[in-house]
Amino acid sequence: PWHVQASERGYRSLAIAPVTIADKVGAVMCVYSDTVDSFQSLEVDLFTQLCHNLGFALELQSAEQQVVEERTFRQTLIESVAGLFFVVDSHGRLLLWNRQLLELSGLPADLLQGRPACELVPEADRKAALNLFHTAMEHGEASLQIYATKPQGQSRPYFVVVSRIV
Repeated sequence: PWHVQASERGYRSLAIAPVTIADKVGAVMCVYSDTVDSFQSLEVDLFTQLCHNLGFALELQSAEQQVVEERTFRQTLIESVAGLFFVVDSHGRLLLWNRQLLELSGLPADLLQGRPACELVPEADRKAALNLFHTAMEHGEASLQIYATKPQGQSRPYFVVVSRIV
């Protein structure tokens, strides 16, 4: 048994505390001493707090990992859209987009973040694009065909569908 092996190794005291992660015991932490009655109230309290802090750190690490995985999944999903794809907030400012929008705009990602999407629409179609956005916000969905010109001068039509998600 474990207590015989512990005694043979010279252990005379043992403190065990659970490491809880998301309200479940995820691990157990053990501390041995070669002195009898080595763990008094203060040591037990500190050891218990250490186990609590370790559990909190492991839970936080797990949550951060989930955020990274979700962000990676979301970006992979966005990039899998064959056409132009972007998400705007309720004011029409860009939040998320795929490579096609980067290529169409010719702008780096840091200049797209928070930029009004209507600024990327050619001036001739800008009023119609704003109306499209407002219609979608009011009624849930709207669509329109617009022409967009890449920085290299190539113009092509885009069928734009705007859907209110929230």
